[in-house]
Amino acid sequence: MKKGIIMSIGFMLIGLGYVVYSVLAQIQYTQFVADCETCEAVVTKTVRDAHQNNFLGLEDVYIAYTVGDTEYHRALSTDTKIAFSQVLTNFDVGEKVTIYYKPENPGKIATPESNKNGLLAAVSGFIVFVFGLVLLINYIKKYKKEKTPAT
Repeated sequence: MKKGIIMSIGFMLIGLGYVVYSVLAQIQYTQFVADCETCEAVVTKTVRDAHQNNFLGLEDVYIAYTVGDTEYHRALSTDTKIAFSQVLTNFDVGEKVTIYYKPENPGKIATPESNKNGLLAAVSGFIVFVFGLVLLINYIKKYKKEKTPAT
């Protein structure tokens, strides 16, 4: 019984952690893009993540873009302290993608894909939290039923 309650609380904490992380990432993303400009970048390379069990098909995407006379080459990821850096969307080399960049520092960018991934993580975290809550309620009902003396 205690193991079940601890497990359900664990699910709730993990789900809540994902939700909090996602909300913080969303806040930072919104603040970052507030004073950004947009441009189109071209995908130059994609690398499927081979370091983990990659059932989601995560890949690192590399881009090239030009601001003024300077061409930039880098990973397609958002430059905030909390971000979802890997991309769930599959890109083809040569495909164009819109990015946001800081006019005073065009090497710092944000991508709408990281925002989408953050929303997906928030929804997933909420589902895990609710699952843990349902488990907890069921374990508490079962515990009360066992403790209630039979008449």
